Amino acid sequence: MKRVIAVLATVVAIIIGVQNIPGESDKIAFNITTSGLDRVLVIGVAYKPSGDRAVNSIICDGESLTRTGQVGSLANDIQFELWSLVNPSLGEVPVTITMSEDCEAVASVVNLANVKQDTPFDGEGISVGQSVPAASVTAPGGDATLLMVFNTPKAAALSTPSGFSSMGSEAGEENLFRASCFVDDDASQPSASLSFSEAVDFGAFILGVYLAP
Repeated sequence: MKRVIAVLATVVAIIIGVQNIPGESDKIAFNITTSGLDRVLVIGVAYKPSGDRAVNSIICDGESLTRTGQVGSLANDIQFELWSLVNPSLGEVPVTITMSEDCEAVASVVNLANVKQDTPFDGEGISVGQSVPAASVTAPGGDATLLMVFNTPKAAALSTPSGFSSMGSEAGEENLFRASCFVDDDASQPSASLSFSEAVDFGAFILGVYLAP
């Protein structure tokens, strides 16, 4: 599993990795390692929409994550859900993602530390695009900014937006999607400019993060 660590001025952000749910299954179970104080776990899941298909639940060490948002691309090629859990258990913990039916999906898992626990987020900005090589996503408020993007085709790479630091980008092994994560550690950018290596369909969430006092 790929694990990239970015230690920032005020936030510690870790992309723990990208996990794949094969098409013949409705769930995947894996272990992650959380770290730091004042933690928030953020998991994004991308899959191809069909009927009422959705993420049923995400459980981390017996605790249920909460769905933060949901968005689909204009071409309906990507459905993207964002889930989060304040103060997840520390250390190596099990995670289970359960879909409503058998389908291919990819999940990107991010551990944030030094985050305010009662109000970690300032809401989210949502952006979708169809057959575009570039787009712009407006940032919400907060002390730092987390950007998570899923795109198809997975071969299309996303450049690091100006003013952001890359936490990693990885393509799913068994499906169409690429997951990329970025952080603006002092919320200095009013928006994030997305530039792909080729035209893509994408779904993106941009979260304002409040830091712990």
